[in-house]
Amino acid sequence: MSTKLRNATASVIARFGRTRRLQPLYERLLRLSLIGLNVGGVRYGDTGELSALNQLRGMMPSAEGALLDVGANVGDYYQLLRTAFGAGIPIHCFEPCAGTFQLLQRRVANDPHVHPHRMALGKEARTALLYSRKREGDLEATLLAGDTDGAISEEVQVQTVTRFCAAHGINRIQLLKIDTEGADFDVLLGAQELIEGGRVGAIQFEFGQRHLRARRFLRDYFELLSGFQFYRVVQDGLHPVRYSYDLEQFGNEANYVAVLQSR
Repeated sequence: MSTKLRNATASVIARFGRTRRLQPLYERLLRLSLIGLNVGGVRYGDTGELSALNQLRGMMPSAEGALLDVGANVGDYYQLLRTAFGAGIPIHCFEPCAGTFQLLQRRVANDPHVHPHRMALGKEARTALLYSRKREGDLEATLLAGDTDGAISEEVQVQTVTRFCAAHGINRIQLLKIDTEGADFDVLLGAQELIEGGRVGAIQFEFGQRHLRARRFLRDYFELLSGFQFYRVVQDGLHPVRYSYDLEQFGNEANYVAVLQSR
């Protein structure tokens, strides 16, 4: 649609279309638009993450650095990383839940270049309670208290990305993937020294409804990662986005990738 036609359509709606009778239609159109934007895409099968990783891999001129899978669960994303980046690149997978970690260990047991770690990552080193609805494989396990109905809890260790990398001799991160059910921004705060030093090439994170409890906005990510180009993960790869208040959608989750602009 051309800019002229779009503006004319908006003008007609603004003058004649803001009625009570049409509100149900607009609400349905909004929900359909969010599906098209891949907000809540995990509910509809293919999330586009493999396509996004393949595109991201093509944007990286060298294979220098490790891949960090924070919130690895049972290893589904690890498998996508292997498919997109190939064998031989070191991958560090982080999963704090004891039962889920055992499943992850079995999943990656035959890969000599993957390193599973039973810990969470955050903004500071500490012990914390992890809340989940079941003992293993819960995709919504979280460090946010009261955010999981009928939750069970276990004490877990939390480390920062910066301190972990220093302890394991990791000088550079190719991709820092974060899926920690609302605590994603805390992981970035714990990696801030590496980010500011230009030692993180790309970051994938999830943004959505749990950020309401964490009191975090998408704008916080744009401000912290001011030297990065942002993309939304869609079904066939990465779509570039600039910040606007319209992106602050808390109804469902969306995946974003931030790429260091020097790339």
